[in-house]
Amino acid sequence: MNRSKRYNIKDVAKKADVSISTVSHALNDTRYVKAETKSKIKKVAEQLNYRPSTIATGLRRKTLKTIAVFVANIESQFFAKVLKGINRVALTNDYHTIMVNTFYDQIEEEKVVEKLKNQFIDGAVFVSGFDNKGCIQKLSQDRFPFVLVARKISRGFPSILVDNFKALREAVCYLYGLGHRDIGYLTMDYRGRKTVSERFEGYMQGLKDIGISYNPEKVLIGGSRMIDEMEEGYLVCMKQFGGKKVPKALIAATDNLAAGAYTALKEIGLRIPGDVSVIGFDNLPLSKFLDPPLSTVKQPKEEMGACAMNMLLDLMEGNEIKNKWVLLDTKIIERGSVSEVKNRG
Repeated sequence: MNRSKRYNIKDVAKKADVSISTVSHALNDTRYVKAETKSKIKKVAEQLNYRPSTIATGLRRKTLKTIAVFVANIESQFFAKVLKGINRVALTNDYHTIMVNTFYDQIEEEKVVEKLKNQFIDGAVFVSGFDNKGCIQKLSQDRFPFVLVARKISRGFPSILVDNFKALREAVCYLYGLGHRDIGYLTMDYRGRKTVSERFEGYMQGLKDIGISYNPEKVLIGGSRMIDEMEEGYLVCMKQFGGKKVPKALIAATDNLAAGAYTALKEIGLRIPGDVSVIGFDNLPLSKFLDPPLSTVKQPKEEMGACAMNMLLDLMEGNEIKNKWVLLDTKIIERGSVSEVKNRG
């Protein structure tokens, strides 16, 4: 027998002297086949080293046990960590994932969604990016299973989130507790991204809580798509702070933005945390390897991915979801980029 040749179902049927449909039913247990005939077919299939086509089986069942994961920028460690959590649960449950990198392009996201819906994709996870409410609403109307991660639109949509407003509010109060009264904020353009806008709102509420007036001159806002957050953080800080007064403390909406700010502040000649305390958001792996290690707000990225995949499995299996709106905890991680203000007068 030529083992290098790939035999198909027709070869099995011919050698076993039965019809193709009988081979299919015998191997897939989709219809009664006499025990003697089934045994003969399985023996021939083994001799020919025949393996049913996964794609063909999927087409018959209208499923390929595959989900699509939409991310805005695969270069970011945030997306990589969430993907790790998704894949861990997916593989355990015999599902495969395909990744779609949209580069914050809403139109491209909508195009790919329409293509994949017609290719027996079982469900989708959307990680961060622009809200793209119209696209998500259409998926919901079509009863297509999906889960949102770090993308906040409506309580009616299955979502895994953290309380961004509360997290930033606590970061401001944390700095205040260390004696800081001059607190700036670095963010990307938050229009069309509720999770990002809530961080900004949390920053403003934190200032209000501690009795400090909001000063727009201390807020640095980068571009909207932010493909390279580190570069953007660097450029915005250089433009805003070059030759100007720098706040004594700076909260960055992401660790990547904070990393860019590090370079800018050092080029300006400032010490971290001696001259400027810096705190980020995400607790990415890079944060503990910056110099000095970055204090940051931790969000549980892998857990977010795992929770999303578990919820998607329930949706695809038709199980009732009692709580579609899951909020996971954040935590301030203290490292070397923040110092206490000794002279609080």
